[in-house]
Amino acid sequence: MGLIACPECKHQVSAKAPSCVKCGAPIAAQTIEATGKKWKMMQLCGAALIALGFVGLCSASSGAASSADANPAWMLLAGLVLTVWGRVGAWWNHA
Repeated sequence: MGLIACPECKHQVSAKAPSCVKCGAPIAAQTIEATGKKWKMMQLCGAALIALGFVGLCSASSGAASSADANPAWMLLAGLVLTVWGRVGAWWNHA
């Protein structure tokens, strides 16, 4: 365990200390893992597509008129793929 000088007050503190005991300045840079905005947005859009697809399937099964172009099963599948892709991307990149 070595002693280093505080970057603010130049007081000698332990290299393992999170902050200076004299002035309170942080000594070691703290690593904060945060999921990148791209991956969060991908997961959010995927969850929205899953919700819309589920609502579409429920309304289609209750007898409401639905067009053949907007098949809710495709929205569910696309939402699931987008959500999984976002989760894997966030894990893989540690962003």
